[in-house]
Amino acid sequence: MTIHKLAGIAPLLLACGCVMSERVERIPACEPVSIESIVADLAAGAPEAQVVDEIALHGVLRVPSPDDVIALKRGGASDALVIAVLRAPVTTPRRAQTIVYRSVDVDWCAVGDITVGALRIAGEFAGAAFRFRCR
Repeated sequence: MTIHKLAGIAPLLLACGCVMSERVERIPACEPVSIESIVADLAAGAPEAQVVDEIALHGVLRVPSPDDVIALKRGGASDALVIAVLRAPVTTPRRAQTIVYRSVDVDWCAVGDITVGALRIAGEFAGAAFRFRCR
């Protein structure tokens, strides 16, 4: 939400002893590892420890088949790497996300339930979803 949308309710928030806060959480993208990419990494000379770390961090794209295990072994994978692939969780690709949590701290000595209701309505009108907490 942009600042100009909050301009309409900011005086109301300040007048009744409210404090607005915002917390931003960034969730990184997740690209699961494919069997083909593991074989390509090994062929390119990537250290197995690095490949195992990537598998542990991102998971695998699909449940490995017996043909996948054979492809890994032919590609130079050790038994430890094959076991890491077999034990890895299957994950789906996901884009990076940014989540913004907004809250309004209300001083209940200064405001009553009617004002909080008015703040909720004003926030919805401004396109904001606020969570109210008592101080």
